[in-house]
Amino acid sequence: NKFYPKRARRMKREGEVLVEFVIDKDGVLSSIRVDKTSGVSMLDEAAADAVRNLGRFKPFPSEIKRQQWQMRIPINFALM
Repeated sequence: NKFYPKRARRMKREGEVLVEFVIDKDGVLSSIRVDKTSGVSMLDEAAADAVRNLGRFKPFPSEIKRQQWQMRIPINFALM
């Protein structure tokens, strides 16, 4: 669940944030950071917070031999 900051809505700010993070083998998220900014710091912070608030994933199945998985996802903020 992403939260669109009220101030950004009022100011009609929109943008896309590319967030990078790592999922460790035990399902814990780490190394959360903004890889590409939207140009609006409020949106960048909200996107990083959305990833932080995901909590924890299920641990990797034993068939997967990786220790971690690096992810990069776009999070869009658009007013309708």
